[in-house]
Amino acid sequence: MQTVRLTSRLGPGDRLLALSMHDASAFLDRGNAVLHYSAVHHTVRTGGVTSLFWGRYSPRLPVGYRPGREPARPFDWSPCQLTEAQLFTFSHVIVRWPDVDDDERLRELAARVVALRDRGALATVACDGGCCLYEVVVPKVAR
Repeated sequence: MQTVRLTSRLGPGDRLLALSMHDASAFLDRGNAVLHYSAVHHTVRTGGVTSLFWGRYSPRLPVGYRPGREPARPFDWSPCQLTEAQLFTFSHVIVRWPDVDDDERLRELAARVVALRDRGALATVACDGGCCLYEVVVPKVAR
């Protein structure tokens, strides 16, 4: 419910980058990544863009982005490949923080996200348990 409560703050024009650094649930077996796609709640509720859109990954799922409209993003299962340039194609970022048992690369990504926040590239909207929602602060162009 943490992700649902946070994504409920978003509107239809918001573009959400989901960084699922910890996607297992204590309510299911440890290997079940049920929380991975919880940010898609934004798309279901508002029709807004979420980075975890999975159409076209299979011939059975023929729905995809319009040509030229797909946002740059890390592959769903490789959030560690996030670049700062990809960040700025979204209006918001939702983070499910890693825990001590998660991969070291995910903890390094968490440190990068905190650094972006501390630098002012991300503004905290709200946090709920192990999740935080940030607004992406687009850098001003020097004149």
